[in-house]
Amino acid sequence: MKTEFVRFKPARSPGVRRASDKVCRAGFPACRLRRFPAARAWKAVVQGAGKPPEPAGSKACPTVVDFVTGTVGVCKVSALFLAMMAALKISAQTSAFTYQGQLTHSGSPANGSYDLTFALFDAASAGNQLGGVLTNTATPVTSGLFTVTLDFGNQFPGANRWLEIGVVTNGGGTFTTLAPRQQITATPYAMQAASANTAANANAVNASNILGSLVLAQLPPALVTNGASGLTLAGSFVGDGSGLSNLSPASINGVLTPAQIPGLDASKIVSGTVPLGQLPASLITNGASGVNFTGTFTGNGAGLASLNATNIASGTLSDARLSTNVALLNSANFFAGTNRFSNVVLATNSNNQFTGAFTGNGGALSALNAANISSGTLSDARLSANVALLNAPNVFTAVNRFSGALIGTNVNNQFTGVFTGNGSGLTQLPAAVVTNGEAGLNLTGTFTGSGAGLTNVPGTLAAHLPAAATITALPNSDYNLTNALATTLSLPSTAAVGDVVEVNGLGTGSWQVGVGVNWTARDSSRAWTSVASSADGSRLVAAPNNDYIYTSTDSGVTWIARGFVLSWSAVASSADGSKLLAAGSTELYTSTDGGATWVARNNIQNWYGLASSDDGTFLVAVAYGGQIYTSTNSGATWTARDSVRSWHTVASSADGSKLVAAVYGGQIYTSTNSGVTWFPTQSNRYWTSVASSADGTSLVAVGDNDYIYTSTDSGVTWTPRDSVRGWFAVASSADGSRLAAVEYGGQIHTSMDGGATWTARDHVRNWYTIASSADGSKLVAAVNGGQIYTSAPLFDGGPGVSQQFQYAGNGVWQPLGISASQILGGIPLSSLAGAVVTNKQNGLTLNGTFTGDGSGLINLNASQLTSGSVPPGTLTSVPAANLTGSVPSASLTSIPAGNLTGSIPPGALTSVPAASLTGTIADALLPANVPLLNGTNLFTGTNRFASYVGIGTTNPQGQLHVVGASGTSGAAPGPGAPVLLSAGNGGDDNTPVGSGGNGGGITLGGGRGGNDSSGQGGSGATIVLQGGAGAVSAGGAGGNIVLTPGAGGSPSGQSGRVGVGTSNPVSSLDVNGTVTATSFSGNAGGLTNLPAGNLAGTVADARLSGNVALLSVAQTFSGTNIFNTAIGIGTNNPQASLDVNGSLRINQGTKFSRVQDGVFTAGPTTNLVVTGVFPIAFSNTPTVVATSLAQAGSDFGDTFCVTVRKVTTTNFVVNIVRVDQTNSWGQNLRIAYHAWE
Repeated sequence: MKTEFVRFKPARSPGVRRASDKVCRAGFPACRLRRFPAARAWKAVVQGAGKPPEPAGSKACPTVVDFVTGTVGVCKVSALFLAMMAALKISAQTSAFTYQGQLTHSGSPANGSYDLTFALFDAASAGNQLGGVLTNTATPVTSGLFTVTLDFGNQFPGANRWLEIGVVTNGGGTFTTLAPRQQITATPYAMQAASANTAANANAVNASNILGSLVLAQLPPALVTNGASGLTLAGSFVGDGSGLSNLSPASINGVLTPAQIPGLDASKIVSGTVPLGQLPASLITNGASGVNFTGTFTGNGAGLASLNATNIASGTLSDARLSTNVALLNSANFFAGTNRFSNVVLATNSNNQFTGAFTGNGGALSALNAANISSGTLSDARLSANVALLNAPNVFTAVNRFSGALIGTNVNNQFTGVFTGNGSGLTQLPAAVVTNGEAGLNLTGTFTGSGAGLTNVPGTLAAHLPAAATITALPNSDYNLTNALATTLSLPSTAAVGDVVEVNGLGTGSWQVGVGVNWTARDSSRAWTSVASSADGSRLVAAPNNDYIYTSTDSGVTWIARGFVLSWSAVASSADGSKLLAAGSTELYTSTDGGATWVARNNIQNWYGLASSDDGTFLVAVAYGGQIYTSTNSGATWTARDSVRSWHTVASSADGSKLVAAVYGGQIYTSTNSGVTWFPTQSNRYWTSVASSADGTSLVAVGDNDYIYTSTDSGVTWTPRDSVRGWFAVASSADGSRLAAVEYGGQIHTSMDGGATWTARDHVRNWYTIASSADGSKLVAAVNGGQIYTSAPLFDGGPGVSQQFQYAGNGVWQPLGISASQILGGIPLSSLAGAVVTNKQNGLTLNGTFTGDGSGLINLNASQLTSGSVPPGTLTSVPAANLTGSVPSASLTSIPAGNLTGSIPPGALTSVPAASLTGTIADALLPANVPLLNGTNLFTGTNRFASYVGIGTTNPQGQLHVVGASGTSGAAPGPGAPVLLSAGNGGDDNTPVGSGGNGGGITLGGGRGGNDSSGQGGSGATIVLQGGAGAVSAGGAGGNIVLTPGAGGSPSGQSGRVGVGTSNPVSSLDVNGTVTATSFSGNAGGLTNLPAGNLAGTVADARLSGNVALLSVAQTFSGTNIFNTAIGIGTNNPQASLDVNGSLRINQGTKFSRVQDGVFTAGPTTNLVVTGVFPIAFSNTPTVVATSLAQAGSDFGDTFCVTVRKVTTTNFVVNIVRVDQTNSWGQNLRIAYHAWE
């Protein structure tokens, strides 16, 4: 049968413990699958790894074996199996001995150079290490064999010893610890002969030369040893047997004679029973039945039982012989039963007392207790005159209080005195009457008298003078704190809107209010798994699954992504937050700069919990299915501690000396020597989290579906707290008094008294992790699949500080009227009032009157000067650019223009009377926006002119008339005007031949030529908007844009060109931009930048870019491609996101031709052989992995082993065996498989 290694990787989801990848040898008889109680995942376990399978019914302890595939580059490190052969040689003069072993690598004898470590233990597992670890580097191994010399000192006193061996390729890094440990045989004990100087060639050893004691196994079996048990002696024994004890009468054969009985010390018979047949007939035996005695008997009959009272014929029984249930005449008797007396009973003692129900005439009874009257009615005549009667006038002279309703229905009722209570039922009261309980009343005037009965009076609080350091406040209460130590006050969890709590710091100690009350959501929703905090709570680190690490230096307000994307499982922080420890998918990472950079520590384990000392030097990490590891140099090197267990969580004291760790489904373990030795405590539970005080004395632990447990003696004893919940994480303050715990699918819970009482906080969420500052005031918690939440005290107070808090509803308390002296730290600008001026703040608008030195002010708005005048000397060399707005005319009286420098913004000179200025403002002082007569001006704004505007003419004939310069006789024509609103004139010889038509629109025409034979009109304007008008016939249509030569003389001018977006058109229409038209016709060969959406038909492949993928050509995709629909390779109808009809190979790895998965059901029974059928037959025999699953929707703890025994191209056969017990199972069992070729 082929052996395969199968890797199971359970899913990581909220509420699920992430188990490491475990390997199970398919087909190995001792292989079984273990389901983690909370993980709903499966993990492979090899039972009795490193030795032959245990026989049926054996109870071998399972050993988890990890087969790890490499993590650096493409290097693979396989598991090393070591089969040790003890071939030991010893020298009698030293404690060193020679050890030979055989090393195999991947099943074949190893060859090369290996580093080996050797450690000596006093037990096959766990136990104590004896001596140090011996390291043999560069040990040569040839054909699997190696030889080393080991010297552990004098560690062989006679007890059993085991050797633990670690191996790695020479210089390869982390050692692989081999299991199981190898027991050392008796050969090393030859070193004991070092003192037997005369025994080298002796045939006999003098007894005086034997040191110590011989063990029983070294003695011949014929010797009888003192105290030896289980001995069977044969033969005949003679001598004095008086010293024998514990003799069993059952071992005595034959019958003892009367003469033999007195001679035997009966005290020596301590067990068994002498058979009756061995006793003489004359003996009376206890308990013998059927024995009849005759004659007269004398002596003490106290031991006789079952005597027949009817056989007593004479004498009298004394009172002492009677039962205590017999009534005596001269004794006090207590009759507990029911007694009936048919005759007259005379009870004449005056002290007689009777209880119960009596009937008959009680007329002679006296001193009756009225409280005992339960029926009947007393007549009024039998009542005292002090009893009030309903139908009689009563005068109440004392003070009467009625706790029930008092209803007076007679309209003549009159009441005098002072009334309190609810008067809402009173009617016909005058407006000035105030009724009790009436709402909405406004009372005016002066009130006097006692207000002791008033409640809910604004400003009136019940005063308290507590001495405790932890206080739970009541609504509408005033707490005067006189403590010298720090005090924590928790606001009421139940209150009405508007209720007030006041705190007055009258002592010398500080105080805090509202720790853990208000929580603020931070960052984004991620799969958060762990958080950690610095001692002051300002520096935080958080780790999500399949994401970056995130750090914060402002108590969680902002977060920065750090490191790289991994499945982070845990983080830990030093007290100052600079040194961090994080656990990735399989490795540990450390940072010494607050998370900016990270260093991999290359210690591959399934890490689950981390902890750090305050200085970050001592670190501790626990691996699920591994060991505890400690580091004393900030993670540079690590030492394995204790044994392989399902470690889940760990915590450390501030100095790293006291540690506490917990096993999921096991016990809690504590260490007081930095993890060198560990001691179990508490019971087996599904522990999820532990936390420790700074001194390691106060501990807290939580478990899944369990209580919170606290300890005040470093874990020796534990006390259950709160209720059974799905606790997931817990945190502690440095003194252990302030605790916080979270439950998955529940709330946050806080305790201010070391866990004695707990208060639920925030809302129900999937809380996963929590951390605390050293004083317990700042908390950070995270939701798996949600956000991070932070909490800070509602208020920090101290001596002389008073503060009120008001309940706003929905669990929110708000401080009222905080004094500036009570504000700690900086106030955000957003929290300041609009009237507050802050340094360097922009965009402020200030109101009011300002005084002081304004010499440093710039950008002053001159329009804000409303009174007075600026002295001329004050404005000397003032840059005009510094003025904004308009300067009122009164402020600029008699200012010499020469005192201004720079350019004056136009807005600054609005409405300035010219009479206020002296001298002339130089052109250079004017801004560029002021047009000059002799300058080149560019008007970009909108300008409006009320009259005609002429350019090149002093006699404009229209709103805008532009005329270019005219030519002289015989000279070249004048240039065309930029704009001409006139008709073009034709050239002529000596007499006018014809004139141009009247302009029907806007004509940008050329100038008229000279009045001679060579005169020629100027070129036409670029754009002509002209409607032609005939001299005789009707005019033509106007409004068109026409490019035409000038009219009149011959030859005609050349047609113009239209340039759009260009000043130099080279064709009739030259567009530098986009042309939009309904349709185009003609040759489009010269067109470029055509939108693909405007193309009709099909573009030939040759016209496509080389970056366009073609269906019929082999392509190389070098970019990142995202497909939102299914992709089919070898198929036109993909049924999945990627559907490959053919083989598949990734990164030059294994080529897969077909992969199939499935689940089918196997019926309940004791053992099964089940055949699974592939939906599609394979071309070649596939590789198959199979495992068992619980029935859908069920949860049962049965454990099964599924072994694939036969595989064909169409089906496979598996053996199913239940391994946790031999019973059958009643549920349907689902078999899941994964097959590939």
